[in-house]
Amino acid sequence: MTRKLAAALAAIRKDLAAREGAQLLDPVPSGLIPEEHAAQLRGFAQKNEMYRGYYGATLGGIDCAVYEGNYDRYWLGTVRNRGHAPFSPTWLASAYACAATAKGLGYGELVDIGSGDGRIAFCGGLLGMRAYAIELDPQLADLAVSSGLGRRSSICADATALDYGQLGLSRPIFFVGGLAQMGGAALASGVMDRLKGSCLDPGWAFAGTVSPKYAADPMGHAGWGTLLGERGLEVVRTVSLPAAWTLREPDMTPYVFAKRKPN
Repeated sequence: MTRKLAAALAAIRKDLAAREGAQLLDPVPSGLIPEEHAAQLRGFAQKNEMYRGYYGATLGGIDCAVYEGNYDRYWLGTVRNRGHAPFSPTWLASAYACAATAKGLGYGELVDIGSGDGRIAFCGGLLGMRAYAIELDPQLADLAVSSGLGRRSSICADATALDYGQLGLSRPIFFVGGLAQMGGAALASGVMDRLKGSCLDPGWAFAGTVSPKYAADPMGHAGWGTLLGERGLEVVRTVSLPAAWTLREPDMTPYVFAKRKPN
């Protein structure tokens, strides 16, 4: 299902980019995922204050509700002035594809680090996973709740200092928001250090880039190769999906799924 969804989203992205000049558009398609889940994604977007409206369109041959983002509200008005990258969301349908990939790999719990408005955790919950959104910025943590994520699932905290034992995790996958070159690698390392000594053997999912405007990692894997090598992780799957910032870019965002190499 994930491959079919990713291919359809690529076609939607191509059609939308050809028609529109704005980049801050988030299409939620019909017919690609169970309708009850699509309806809940639309509900999440309609309650989400970072969107200012929506319209219907047929893109890539697929009927979509296209949500228009307000660039200044929440996206840029976050913790960037305290040395952290601003929230740059993936598409809601891409978040669903990410969560579906994690579930397909056998994980029962999803922990989204630097979660913004909690959309990946929200999608994990739709798919029956126990999901948590860890976000430093209180405005975004509150936005996750008002958009539909359960209050207990939205945790406003420094992910590198959180006591993960309180979550009762057993088979989790950790999503890390932010490109490796833009602070993501440091964030992931901090969380990994925090988990040292626990009995957890989590999976990891990283948002990457192949854009030449970011410094390339000589070890590859969409910018995460160095961290993967240093931490003894191996890539198990890479899924390329559209995100808010890639509508006018030549390449989509690769999401790299990894786990610890066997001894």
